[in-house]
Amino acid sequence: MVRFIFTILAIFLINFCVHQRYNYFIESKNYDSISLPEEFKKTGMLSSSTYQIFLKVRADTYEEALLITQKEILEIAYYYITLEPFMLRTLSPYGKQQIFDLIKNKGKVVLIKRNLSENVYDVVFHVSEYDLRNYLRKIK
Repeated sequence: MVRFIFTILAIFLINFCVHQRYNYFIESKNYDSISLPEEFKKTGMLSSSTYQIFLKVRADTYEEALLITQKEILEIAYYYITLEPFMLRTLSPYGKQQIFDLIKNKGKVVLIKRNLSENVYDVVFHVSEYDLRNYLRKIK
């Protein structure tokens, strides 16, 4: 019986110590003070299959920033993709629709982080497709 009580007390003690250490780690780390790495702060082709768009959104909450991004990202992504030097300057309506469909189907928000200033969120959006650069070159 003594061994059983000792085992139960040891389990509670270990659990308490581990939980306190975990809470200390979470409270001591200030996640808002960590700035966004420089590789996320650019817009353009990251590789032959990924196009990245970086933008700042003014919002009160994370959910509001996500909602604003989802509403506006289609036009913003289209604008930046068509500025690429390998894209044709005059696209047919079918070509424009292909780009819009690509952004809708293959695009995703990969990061939303609150900036150090109030009510500003940094948003990183990726459009990923196998051999994206050649796919965009072929659109007319």
